[in-house]
Amino acid sequence: MALEQTANPKPMRSARLDTFVPPSPSPLLVRAIAPVVKLICLAGIPVLREVPFVNRVPGICGLSDVIEIDLPRADELRLRAAVNPATSAFLAPNHPEFFTDWMLDKVITSRVAPLCGCWATHHIVNGLGAAAQWFWLKNGLIAQVPGAGAQGKAWSVEWALKGHGVLLHPEGDVGWHGDHVAPLFPGVVDMAVSAVRASRAAGDMRPAMIAPIVWKLRFTRDVEPRLRAEIAYTAGRLGLDAGTGDPAVQVVNLYEQLLARDEAAAGISGPGLSYAGRQARLLTELGQQLRAIVPELPVAAPVTGDLDSAFLEIAWDPVLRLAERRARQLDAEPSGRAKALLKTMRRSLRFQPSLYAGPRWSQEHVAENLKRIRYDYCSGTLRDTLNRYVPQPAGPRIASIRVPEPIEVGAILGDRTGLDEAATKAVLSDLRARMQTSLDKLAADALANAARTYDNPLS
Repeated sequence: MALEQTANPKPMRSARLDTFVPPSPSPLLVRAIAPVVKLICLAGIPVLREVPFVNRVPGICGLSDVIEIDLPRADELRLRAAVNPATSAFLAPNHPEFFTDWMLDKVITSRVAPLCGCWATHHIVNGLGAAAQWFWLKNGLIAQVPGAGAQGKAWSVEWALKGHGVLLHPEGDVGWHGDHVAPLFPGVVDMAVSAVRASRAAGDMRPAMIAPIVWKLRFTRDVEPRLRAEIAYTAGRLGLDAGTGDPAVQVVNLYEQLLARDEAAAGISGPGLSYAGRQARLLTELGQQLRAIVPELPVAAPVTGDLDSAFLEIAWDPVLRLAERRARQLDAEPSGRAKALLKTMRRSLRFQPSLYAGPRWSQEHVAENLKRIRYDYCSGTLRDTLNRYVPQPAGPRIASIRVPEPIEVGAILGDRTGLDEAATKAVLSDLRARMQTSLDKLAADALANAARTYDNPLS
């Protein structure tokens, strides 16, 4: 009996990973974590962070190296008006950078809603052992467990109705595009609608708010030497040619080589097109291969010639979401082939020339693309693993945070008990437009004040 219980620990870990456990936020622990986030994860240790070589020790200069938070008083007051004990609030920040996102989320929530629940992948909440799971649950993290989304949503609605607020990134996965808000998932709207129904049923007419938040990072000084060093490392790890020219040219050169590898694996050859045209052609071919495995998939927008990729993400996103759901229902072999195709397609869509259409690239643009490449392609070493969980920036940064006008979902719902698909999409479109408009202003300011810029290598 003892042997049967201890011979194979993997099922125990899998059970923990895939089991939803309700968070139990601890006010004491949450308060204790706030200064740690500010000191170790963001700003670093005063004086020591300015000492050469010493400041390269992780934590000395702040793991995310954010030395200043720019959150205007008017924006903070707007957020406080939406997130307070008299509302059921759902905070919806953009999601451009792994780890730093959560650090900034903690800064924001510590000011307006210390016990705010925060959604995170189940690999973080449940997958790092029992002690880590206890720690994350006490910090209010909500595990996004595949197949258990209803449990997480139910807890979130209940928690929001208590006036604590719930934060989730409606873009889903981290995008590594600081100037662009990706298509949004409907969970934030669904939960807000559920909160309205629950409060009305209880005779409590509290408003259900969706509070959009956006932030943008800017280096405080020229970081080109560090960028070039990271380019050289990344090229070496992937067996690519780092190339010559400025860092923006080098990064696009890496992308072109990676695209060529995907084209070769898909059996694509043909006349030369721009990067956008090649990418669209690759996605069409992979989509056809995917449809052979999952026949009921709709056809994305047709691609002819040298099509601009501006609409690729919008065209393909619903197709890929449906394919991901269907792939989980297939037998092992076809599911594996479908998932491999989906991985390549998602990875390709994460970089699109249309995301960088302006005449100039900032060093922040170079840096985020490097992190995206490393996140998507580099693995197998301790350095790569640490970079995936706690990516190190090339230098000190300022985080500018803005709060667009919140959305009161009860006013949209009116006398209805729910929103159909079209109405939900309309709310998401409004939410995304508010986020993107505010982010556009931050991006323009960041580019105007950038320490150094480069000609757009894609124009």
